This record gives sequence, C-alpha cells and structure tokens, in this order.
Amino acid sequence: MKFGNFGHDSLFNPAEHFIHRVSDVMPPANGAQRSLPRYWVLSRALYAIRIINLKDVPASKRAAALTLAQAAWTPYVETAHYVIPQLDSALLCAWDIAAISNAQSRFDIDAHSITIIPEDALRAVLPPRRATSTMPLNQTIVLVDALDGVVAVVMTGEQVTAEQWWPTPPSQTVWVNFLRGVGVDRDTHDEAPKPLTSTWRNTPIGHAGGSTQSTASTGERQLVMVAAWILIVPTIWLANDWRQLRSLTYDAQSRLLITERDLNATLGARTQALVGLDRANKLAALINQPDNLTLFALVNDVIAQTVKAGVLQMTEWELRGKQLKFVMLAPSGGAPSATQLVKAFEKISALSDVEVNTDGARTTVSFRISTMTASPSQSDPKNGPQETAPASISGTGK
Repeated sequence: MKFGNFGHDSLFNPAEHFIHRVSDVMPPANGAQRSLPRYWVLSRALYAIRIINLKDVPASKRAAALTLAQAAWTPYVETAHYVIPQLDSALLCAWDIAAISNAQSRFDIDAHSITIIPEDALRAVLPPRRATSTMPLNQTIVLVDALDGVVAVVMTGEQVTAEQWWPTPPSQTVWVNFLRGVGVDRDTHDEAPKPLTSTWRNTPIGHAGGSTQSTASTGERQLVMVAAWILIVPTIWLANDWRQLRSLTYDAQSRLLITERDLNATLGARTQALVGLDRANKLAALINQPDNLTLFALVNDVIAQTVKAGVLQMTEWELRGKQLKFVMLAPSGGAPSATQLVKAFEKISALSDVEVNTDGARTTVSFRISTMTASPSQSDPKNGPQETAPASISGTGK
C-alpha cells in the first residue's frame, strides 16, 4: 500500500483507477493511461468516518492532535487512516488493512505503487440546500449517491459537521431520526430528499494518516536532534554509573554476608569460652572453699594476740562463700577497740575488706577470704612455734 499527499493536476477518471465496492473491485479499463498515478478508491461502505473538532486547538498543534486522534481510534486489528482537513475540523477515515490487502492480492499489481484513498476525498462539495424550512441559513444538508448506497452530509458554513451512510435511500422514519440525532430542526412533514448524483473532484483532497504535516522548520528539527544527542551523553554516563553502583552494591552485600558468617562463628566461640570459664570459676570456688575449722583457728589466733583469754565470747558465726561474719560479746568488759581488731586482722594477707563494728559489749567482725595461709605466729620463723590460747574465745559458732 502507498500513502501520500496528492497535488497533481490531472483530471480524475474512475475508468483509469481501481474502484473497490462492497460486491467487487472494478479494475481500470483496457487502454487506460498508465502514466497517471493509480488510485485504489474505497467505497464509503468500506471505511468508517469520525469528525475531529479542532476549533479550540492552536494551528501549530493540530497535526499532533490528529496524530493522537488516530492512535486513540483503531476500530480494526490493523487500521489505516486518511485525514481530510477542514477549516476548524477534520474528517478522519479508517479502514481494515487486512481486508483491502486481501482484495488487492487478487490482481497482478504492485501494492506499493497503488495509492489508497477514500471516496470522500474525491466527492465534490455540491451546491448546498436547506433541508427544512426551520434550519438556520448557514446550515445545509444534502443526500448524494455513493459508490455503494447513499450518504447524507450536514454542513455548517463550508464544514461537514455530520455524515451518515446507508446501503439504500432512507425511509422517512430513518431520515427523521437522523435529523434528530444530529440536532437538526425539522418540519412536521419533512421527507427524505431524493439522492443527488455524485460529482468527482479533479484531484483528491487530504492525506494519508501518519503523513508529515509538521509546521516545524528544518532548523527546529535540527535543534531537536542536537538536544537529543546532548541528552544521550549524560544518559549513557548515568547508566554506566548505575551499572557500577549495582556491581559495588552486590560486592558489598557479598562481603557483608561473609563478615556476618565469620562474626557468628566468633560469637559462638566466645559464648562457648565464657561458658567454660564460668564452669572453671565455679569449680575453683568449690575447690578453694574455706574450711570452718581452719578459719576458726585463724580467728582464735588473731584474738589471742589482741586481748586476754576469756574476755570475748563467740555468739554468732556465718560463712557464706568467701565472706565471713561473726559476733563476739565481752560480758565483763575489756573488749578491744575496733581499730585494734582491724589492724590485727589486716596483718593476715588472706583477709581483705575487714570491717569491725562495736556496740557496747557487742563486737561484729566481717571480712573476705582470698587464700588460706597460716596464722602470723605459725608463719613467722623468727619467733618459732607458738601455742594459741584456745580459751581466748568461748562459745559456739552458728
């Protein structure tokens, strides 16, 4: 198929072209001039028409508006369009490409050398007449013969505002309904007019859908191309940066997974080590647990070196872990001062955090045991063996 604008001056003669009706296709007559452009003229029954109102569209944007209208209106699987421009509107014709191609395949012709045009592009504007006595003076309507059937055309001024095709002349009821549908005032006894004979134009008007009708200058198009190239460079640069960023992100995520796996292993080993250390500390605490008898002998030895025998009596004894607390009473008086007792117990390296509280005849002593050693009298080689005074503390431990 070939689409294009038409501007040649040769007279149109149907006998020199392909006339495609509903029933058949009439090829050019024998002996027809082959130097003229060949048209494939479609009967009005083979295409649909939609009127596109462009009154409120600026002239510079009408081509774009028609392009959008074609894209929005595709009544067939494969649709071809043809545009017939008017003053403030356009007739948009649409037909089935597959159906026309199938009809052309029956002839030994090169489809690319044939230009397809709708019948409306060749129908001349007939002298208008008023259809009803109540119609405005600038509104007219005609009913004309078509290649197939008849066509009613409503015109306002010089523009077609409505069109309707029928396979046969309409009845009065159909005609009245048509007038009512297009908003034409009618008289009570209006009847459908007799169809007028079609008159062909010398040359087709309009252009195929998608043909170039841009008002942009060559300079403007070149400017657009330059701007497009300018935008392509940063786009490619950004795309490359995005690709590198994606690669770096993937590598960072991989390293993060490896680090998390190693960290989990390290934390697991640390947890196991802490559990083992806790068990070892508990075991060591059980092994190094102070003995009550040894502690009592140590305390008795320190008291014996501080006060006279029989002065103090042990009333309470409490050993919790490595913390010892005991209470002594001095019923007859003569109890040592807290300072004396603190100094005496601090001489033992195995004792720490020594505290002594005195309350009259009641003396409370507490300290922490680290490592059991011999008493000062037993560990001093210069003094030699010394006997303790077991009578210095009397009473029972609790």
